[in-house]
Amino acid sequence: MIKVRFMTESDIPVVLDLIAEYNPESLSSVEVHFRSYFSEQMPTGCGILVAELNGCILGFVSFRPALQHQQLYWAEWLYMDKGDYRQEVGLTLLQHLKHELRKIGARQCFVNMVKPWDQPKDIPFSITLLPQDIMPKPKLVTLEMMAEKADELREQGKRVVLCHGTFDLLHIGHYYHFLQAKQHGDHLFVTVTADKFVNKGPDRPVFTHHLRTVFIAGLEIVDYVAVNNASSACNVIQSVRPHVFFKGPDYKHRDERTNPNIFLEEQVARSVGTEVIFSEEFTDSSTRLLNLVMQRA
Repeated sequence: MIKVRFMTESDIPVVLDLIAEYNPESLSSVEVHFRSYFSEQMPTGCGILVAELNGCILGFVSFRPALQHQQLYWAEWLYMDKGDYRQEVGLTLLQHLKHELRKIGARQCFVNMVKPWDQPKDIPFSITLLPQDIMPKPKLVTLEMMAEKADELREQGKRVVLCHGTFDLLHIGHYYHFLQAKQHGDHLFVTVTADKFVNKGPDRPVFTHHLRTVFIAGLEIVDYVAVNNASSACNVIQSVRPHVFFKGPDYKHRDERTNPNIFLEEQVARSVGTEVIFSEEFTDSSTRLLNLVMQRA
């Protein structure tokens, strides 16, 4: 039975041998790609799947997000064993590729085959994972696009409110937080901490930043959502320059558990003329709720 798993660094020599036999002209570029991937220089959302039979690797496929796009992906370097299992390897990899892409919130993936004429049949060049109208695509933007939107709205005399956080396990407290935030302006922007910068304990975040942004974008009250590849919102405040930076009450009533990033964020907010406002309503905590669920499991 063919099994599919994520590639490990120890697999590199075996996979490179497979590539050398199948498509030697791309060997050097693929090796650079592998080294970058396993040295953590690849962006969040990338992965390499390998298919194996009885411990022998027969093929693999890598995937990565398209540049500045959170829902469009590329799948590349689809190599297959030339033996009797060729068709089964291709379809098994395809099935697992779709599964992984759905988990990270991808909407569409284009398959870039090295030798399209020599690949198993039934491998599509484009994979649509969800109907286009289900995904709130217009709301999902990059930080650069968010800053441009803020500039446009300021020129129109509109007030921009910014909320920032992890928003892992979105709950009713978050919704009331957004409702309060929107009362301080005309447009609500939300930025979400990227997975690799989440520091809330083991196995966190539970949901990838792709899924978290899609969920938040589904809320009618939110106008734009972006992923922030930083540990704080300082860079967002600096570039977006919102009229209001809105935070939860736990950042107003501080103790030794308060995230120290709030002090830096307040400093940057003052430097760009952003008002920092704290919500007063009960918001609860994703971390507390997740811990409660784990205790009862």
